[in-house]
Amino acid sequence: VPALRPATALSKTGYRIIPSTGHSVSFAVVTQGSTAKMYDLDGNLEDGDLKFATKELKPRKAGVCVPIPYSLLLQARPEIDAIVSDDIVKALDELRDNMALIGTGENNQPVGIAKTVGVNNVPVSSIFTYEGVCDAERLIRDSNDMSENLYWVMNSKNYAKFKTTLKDDVAGAEYLMEDGKINGYEAVINNSLDDNTIILGNFDELVIADFDGLMLKVDDITFVKKGAVQIIATCAFDCICRRPNSFTVTVAGA
Repeated sequence: VPALRPATALSKTGYRIIPSTGHSVSFAVVTQGSTAKMYDLDGNLEDGDLKFATKELKPRKAGVCVPIPYSLLLQARPEIDAIVSDDIVKALDELRDNMALIGTGENNQPVGIAKTVGVNNVPVSSIFTYEGVCDAERLIRDSNDMSENLYWVMNSKNYAKFKTTLKDDVAGAEYLMEDGKINGYEAVINNSLDDNTIILGNFDELVIADFDGLMLKVDDITFVKKGAVQIIATCAFDCICRRPNSFTVTVAGA
């Protein structure tokens, strides 16, 4: 029976994918827009003071290797190698989701949304109120990101809390989450997020670069004396928030 793996959360949010031939990817991100000014008919036009930074995505390797003993190959129907191959592909998809959300930037990890410098922060103590929900969105709008495609991402415990928390104490009040949406924006579950780590954002500003696709190989040589095989899967990817202000993340005591 296949493992019960979570559905990939980010596939629902419409993040941006950049394919690559294996080389690092660099692009410019505007950090301060130019400002138009009024000036005298015969005066000199001032510089617009446009500022930008260069962002780079580089290959970061992820992989999994699963040995399958001969006894399992002999007994399993349908073929166990097909089941394992399917599972480890899903494991890599799950890992990519997790890294894009909470990667620390250490130990070969990319930097995920929750660890990106410059994202908006709201206190956990206020997020389960209607005012806190609106404030999380307001911070994104303050940066002039007017996208209508915002998504909430949280674990199942927080998902349930939103579903059971009323907007206010007036009779007949709605819950903060109705029909899977919070204030009109869909909420998705990813259980790699800790309790009370909740992300709201425009995921079109999350860029994931795939550098070499998925390499899936059945090794029937290493353990040939035992009649066993091992299945190996690797891929290389990186992720970056092009516009940190397009995301709001809850933090303790913000």
